Amino acid sequence: MPETDLTTKRKRPGFGSTDSEPSPTAFQVPKKTKDTYPTNQMSNQSPLSDPHQTLQAPITPLTQVPQYPQQFPQMAFHGAYQPSPQSSTPHQVMISDLDVQRIASAVKCMLVSEMHNMIEPLKNQISTLQRENELLKNELDNLEMYSRRDCIRISGVSEEKENTDEAVLEIADKLSIPLQQSDITVSHRVGPTSSNKPRQIIARINNYDLKHQLLKSSKDLRKISGKERVAVNQDLTKTRNKLAYDARQLVKNNKAKSTFIWDGKIFVIDNNNSKHKILSPTDMNKLLIHLGIHPGPHDSVPCG
Repeated sequence: MPETDLTTKRKRPGFGSTDSEPSPTAFQVPKKTKDTYPTNQMSNQSPLSDPHQTLQAPITPLTQVPQYPQQFPQMAFHGAYQPSPQSSTPHQVMISDLDVQRIASAVKCMLVSEMHNMIEPLKNQISTLQRENELLKNELDNLEMYSRRDCIRISGVSEEKENTDEAVLEIADKLSIPLQQSDITVSHRVGPTSSNKPRQIIARINNYDLKHQLLKSSKDLRKISGKERVAVNQDLTKTRNKLAYDARQLVKNNKAKSTFIWDGKIFVIDNNNSKHKILSPTDMNKLLIHLGIHPGPHDSVPCG
């Protein structure tokens, strides 16, 4: 083999060579750098034509951060937003006494209006409940009065006689009323024992006509000599007994002409001979207003 001059530099094909065709080894594919994307992740997503091209994001210096307005402080970067001096300066507002009075008056009017709107429905509800309560009381009183329709009360009979039926028959005999033992369903004394006056006798008479004869003739008992002051009255409820007392007070004070009770109903004849039926405290108040009398407390009749 002939010896080659080592001092003579061998020219690489394609670089300074006169050959027209470059050597296939002249084009070398550059190696992947660390900044390139993996081919398996960017094969379908990279918009680059060359998959080996390196992507670099532009870096904006901190001094070029945009200045955000004051109304969006949450979007400003630290160190990039500085509030204006006016925003940190407190504003002083002076309120005069007249302004305070106007504010207080406006608040008061608002509260009064709201309270009125709240109270007015409650007042209407209370009025409705009061009317319903009065109606229920009147209905209950009517039912109780109906259960007492056959009963009479006899006062002024001494308690020497223990048999109350005999006392009732004796009074009927003095009044010439043909009352029999069979006409008396039951009789007994009521009320607490007192040394001043005898207790009343209550008797249930099953004969309606004889009962009314006893009530109608009871005023004749005063003419019977040798008898104590005996009175026969209809057995009334507590409410109607109070109304009957008020009616008698009107007659006593010359505010009415007369009064009487019939079948549990109270009637008052005024000085103009007009008849008024009293069944409840409301009826009594209407009568008092008709007579020019202001109703007293607890539906009582004034004594003057």
